[in-house]
Amino acid sequence: MNQHPRESVPAAQLQALIDILAGPAACFDGSSGRIRFCNAAWRSRFGSPPPSCTGRDLFGADDESSIACMREATGAGASFERLLARPGRAPRWHRVEVQSVRGDDGDGLICTCVDIDDLRKSASRLEARDVPQAGMLDLTQDCIKIISPEGMLVMMNRAGCRALGLPVDSPLGMEWLPLLGERSRAAGEAALAAARDGVATRFVG
Repeated sequence: MNQHPRESVPAAQLQALIDILAGPAACFDGSSGRIRFCNAAWRSRFGSPPPSCTGRDLFGADDESSIACMREATGAGASFERLLARPGRAPRWHRVEVQSVRGDDGDGLICTCVDIDDLRKSASRLEARDVPQAGMLDLTQDCIKIISPEGMLVMMNRAGCRALGLPVDSPLGMEWLPLLGERSRAAGEAALAAARDGVATRFVG
């Protein structure tokens, strides 16, 4: 795919832009991976990096996936999640967004970090709670599904998978109504619309 050529951004202008960002942000050299500069939020969160600090040092020397993201970041950007530590504190999960930039001092990578530790812990608690619930639903012979308000399949028990002829490990996120066939489509769409308004309903399908 052809990409539009990127215009060069003066280093001083790039640094000024990063400095005004509220969240932690830093610019790394595109070839050596060394950090060029970072903003106050980055220094407050992770401490002042030494001049020789690289993305590999920050995101894990043995973590090939994060290193690949650093190297292969394109104009469309890339992201990954890593445990990063505040000075003197336990590490917390952060989402790292990587964006390439062409500066007048060479290609670089801009990294911004968002603390997602609380979200990760909440998701883990929900997952731990959902496992026994899913096991209980698998005990019934009824076809039970949980769908999103948009009609996407969120969860389905084993009996439901058998009824629709789907493997038990089928990927979720697919549309629910097409699984029922065209003859049930109109009634299903009406039922979904009523459910979105908080009205319990039923239909034959």
